[in-house]
Amino acid sequence: MAKSKTVKGLTAKDKELMTQMARTHITTAELAKRHLGYNTDRFKQMCVARLMTKETLNINGKYTTGYVLTQKGIDLIRSVNPSINRIYGGSKTYANHDYGLAELYYKFYDYRNSWRTESDLEGNNRPDAIIIIDGVETALECVTSNYKEADIIAKELHCQSKGWELIKYAIK
Repeated sequence: MAKSKTVKGLTAKDKELMTQMARTHITTAELAKRHLGYNTDRFKQMCVARLMTKETLNINGKYTTGYVLTQKGIDLIRSVNPSINRIYGGSKTYANHDYGLAELYYKFYDYRNSWRTESDLEGNNRPDAIIIIDGVETALECVTSNYKEADIIAKELHCQSKGWELIKYAIK
């Protein structure tokens, strides 16, 4: 029997992947396979179903195939995962940053249920995400070479004013 080229329903891994994408903007087949054991052939089906689009992204100076949720994909993951309030507003221009955020998502995967995106937070100088580790709100910030010292200090001060621990993740 031939493999189906359409998505008949979301698998548990589809939901996990789409949740990650909603919170970090992008993913790659390599990242999904490494952390979720995701079948990379499934990306083609998800694109045909118009749940995500295939993009060429510049990550760490190399052009890489990545994937981004479409509005249809966003609407679907919101309907099956009520913890998705706001979608992380990434950009193809900042793919390196967003890829770093996706790596952080998997580094702190055990805390994913407490994950709030920058869009969920109020004010200026917000960190990229907040998670709760052992009852402590912890801010996550991906720091790229585009950040100025003043930007980093402003984020540190904002986190201090909120009582958040801050973990900075340097991206080349």
